[in-house]
Amino acid sequence: MALFFSCLMVGLVVIAVWKRNYKKETIDNILSEGNKKEWLRFLFPMGLWIYDLLSMKQPAQNEEEREWAKALYVREDAKKKLQLQGARQMVNFWICLFFASVLGIAVSFLPDTQIQKTELERPEFGQTKDYSLTVEGLEEGDQTIHVSVDGKEPETQGMMAVFDDAFDSVKEQILGENESLENVQTNLSLVSSTIYGIRVAWKSLTPELLDDFGVIQIQDIPPEGVTAQLQVKLSYSMYEQYYTLDVRLMMPKKDAQYYMMLLTKQLKDENNNTKTKSIVTLPENIEGKKLTYKTVQTQPIRLMPALFLILPFVLYEIARQKRKEAFENRNKQLIADYPNFVFELGLMIQCGLNVRTAWNRLTAEYEETQHKCKGYQRYLFEEMLVTRNQIEAGVNEAAAYGAFGRRCRAHCYLKLGSSLEQNLRQGISGLEQQLDQELTQALEQRKNQAIQDGERMETKMLFPMFLLLGLVMAIVMIPAFMSM
Repeated sequence: MALFFSCLMVGLVVIAVWKRNYKKETIDNILSEGNKKEWLRFLFPMGLWIYDLLSMKQPAQNEEEREWAKALYVREDAKKKLQLQGARQMVNFWICLFFASVLGIAVSFLPDTQIQKTELERPEFGQTKDYSLTVEGLEEGDQTIHVSVDGKEPETQGMMAVFDDAFDSVKEQILGENESLENVQTNLSLVSSTIYGIRVAWKSLTPELLDDFGVIQIQDIPPEGVTAQLQVKLSYSMYEQYYTLDVRLMMPKKDAQYYMMLLTKQLKDENNNTKTKSIVTLPENIEGKKLTYKTVQTQPIRLMPALFLILPFVLYEIARQKRKEAFENRNKQLIADYPNFVFELGLMIQCGLNVRTAWNRLTAEYEETQHKCKGYQRYLFEEMLVTRNQIEAGVNEAAAYGAFGRRCRAHCYLKLGSSLEQNLRQGISGLEQQLDQELTQALEQRKNQAIQDGERMETKMLFPMFLLLGLVMAIVMIPAFMSM
């Protein structure tokens, strides 16, 4: 794990140094225009490089975000705004990965937390649970042993209904770690098949010495050794042949391997003899050697690198959802401001002002309100300011009103922009009546929207109401149970 996170850290640093001058002038211009003081400014070229790379890989999503930016940042450079946000997100992404690598390297050197065990819990019936235990008290220091504990079986009557015996597996080399059949000190590794596909079956003729699986059963072997016999059945198609094999069992050396063999046998016997119990008791000693057991417990801090690896993707998606929500709120705000806008515009036209003069007066009032209230922003008047600036810059007035409706996107604004454009191009009369009709429709639409928002609010209130209901029930029932 330390190697992986070390490589990740080196890769992050290399990318940051490698791309430190990527579009550096663009970054400086963006930050200087907004008077931004970024504390990790030197990482922004690298962040912009990653953002540009992702934009090329996901053109559809990038186009959608550009449309959002154009709608949200009306009087600003939407492209630069989007680049700054993207670079900042990628820098946050880089920081999270860097901290993840630092934490990963740090926790990889933490020692494992060990808990002393005297019992092993059985899993449910039909399952098998593996334990890794560190055994203290054997020769040659601590030893690691892997124990497989069968699931808790029902009583005899229930066991007979579900019992299924499916064990028939042996390994290839019969000698295993022994030198020869005349000097067998450890368990044999019996095989189930040999060359040419000949099947091999084993049966012990001296089960008190060596069982059918080549496991030594006797513990007190005399110095001269004892002879055990195995019956070997070789079969192929319809043919069979039986042999008797003599195996000389000798006293094993009492080293760590010997004690591990004894411990494994005791654990296996304990597992088989206590299948109806919920726990398996671990042996406390072997031939006078006191044993203690420990299992490795994962520390919660080891999960921190993984959390930091996931965090950048979560932050990226949250930022994207916020932009989407801001775009949706912008559209809702435009719809909400439409009735008042149509009313004020129509009132000024009825008073004798032309469209352009009424337009300029509304935008002037908005700018005055902005000057008094810092941070005040209405997207409708931001779009109107853009239209006023276009007309003052020489753009055809009728075309500017049509573009205004298209930028606002909503159907009502498209219709209004088209009406104003036609009125100026063709001189069609009756603009006041059209604005009155638009006002009536807008008020009706606002009423319907208010009803829909109220219904959605009722739905959102259900969850808090259920929480309050649960709290009230708890307040009533807990004292009742405590008094029983």
